[in-house]
Amino acid sequence: MFAITTRFASKIRNTLSNGLLRRALARAIAAMMVAAVIATVMAGSVGAQQYKSHEPKMNIRQAKTLAQDVANAMRNLAAFQGGGEAAIDRYFGDFFFRQMTLHKPSQLLHLSKYRETLFKRFLRPSPVVEAQQHLTNIALRTAKAISRRNYHPAVRYNATLIIGMLDQKYSVGGAPPVVLPAGTKDLLELLEQDKFNDVKVHPSVKVGALEGLERHVRFGIDAQDGERVTKAALAVLAQEPSVLDVDLGVNNWIKCQAARVLARQFKEGPSNEVQAALTKLIADGEMELEDRCCIVALLEKMKYTAGAGPDVAAAVVPLGRLTIEVVAEGAEKAREFEQLIVGGPGGGRRRNFGRRGRGDEGPKLERRQLLARLKSIEKGAGSLSNGLSDEEKQKVQALTDLLAPVMKRSEDKKSLDLDVAGDVIKLEDTINNMVASWQPAAAPTAVEAAAAADADFAE
Repeated sequence: MFAITTRFASKIRNTLSNGLLRRALARAIAAMMVAAVIATVMAGSVGAQQYKSHEPKMNIRQAKTLAQDVANAMRNLAAFQGGGEAAIDRYFGDFFFRQMTLHKPSQLLHLSKYRETLFKRFLRPSPVVEAQQHLTNIALRTAKAISRRNYHPAVRYNATLIIGMLDQKYSVGGAPPVVLPAGTKDLLELLEQDKFNDVKVHPSVKVGALEGLERHVRFGIDAQDGERVTKAALAVLAQEPSVLDVDLGVNNWIKCQAARVLARQFKEGPSNEVQAALTKLIADGEMELEDRCCIVALLEKMKYTAGAGPDVAAAVVPLGRLTIEVVAEGAEKAREFEQLIVGGPGGGRRRNFGRRGRGDEGPKLERRQLLARLKSIEKGAGSLSNGLSDEEKQKVQALTDLLAPVMKRSEDKKSLDLDVAGDVIKLEDTINNMVASWQPAAAPTAVEAAAAADADFAE
């Protein structure tokens, strides 16, 4: 049973945003959806969670015929005014949005398809402003209701994504869209509130709200909503896993998503509060390295200026410690790889194993993960340096200079995995020594100070 439902959850995760979700988002959504899909499959047999749904009031054939009238109304003002508005109401009210509430695993796989159809076929290409606004209002009202009620988590997540994609003015000829202010407020409410009408806001809805707010912030939100966005995102950064009833890994990824919103909002430079929150995440040893590197990479999206205000220097040592941990994990895998190559049958004669190219046999060193993490550190460090004093800037530059040769060798397809492994292992001690030198000497304890004073007098 679990293998089947996990496969369904994986498909849901991949199709919900049509392949555009980031790798970390895929991981988080998968974790949140597996249990929900299991409950769906088992519903009725063990008294599992029952979700709301609405069966369409027309069959597929009737819907296809009506969809043609809707498409015509969206393209032609006369058609919209001559009965097209009623066709839009009936098609989306009696069929389209009802289809999006069905929650059998096979039906959940079509969520992204319906969302794509809504925007690509009907909303965005429409030259009829009246029709566009009318359908936008219907979509907002319906998606808002679905996101706040007891529908399947994947259905609610999809509805939340729709809210974030609705615009007051859709992009035309490459011009940026004007996001829908009412949508911004709905997304904020989903992020700020724990429940609506005794229905808990599912973690997947929180994720969808953050995705939508990132888009809204990128294209511009009302000034009056700016402070609310900052406050809501910072609250997510400070929350414990128990708040959303998710495991630590998912909770930490959601924090990364909130950090993305802040990075977009403070592209001209972070405030003291935002910088302190990001620094704290970089230093958080309970977060996975992948998530901490995600936070570091976001620093590149913000403009740092020396003396601009926030305590940027406080991030230097956490950045160094993160680099130590990233390299240490890479070195451990490199030593395991070396043992397979050098310590296995044939010893040094197996040195050519690990050469990149077709037809190779033998163990391979996984380079991509380490390379991606080191690049995140390099990007974040480069941006951070712009806000540092010369002394702190030299530390960060020295750090990235040490990473450069390993990154270059790792990217070279002609380089041997064994040589890359050796470079990573050597880098570990070098990085440790460098970052250790950044630490100020520890102040002596009261006992140590007293002992030293006694020794002076004894002499």
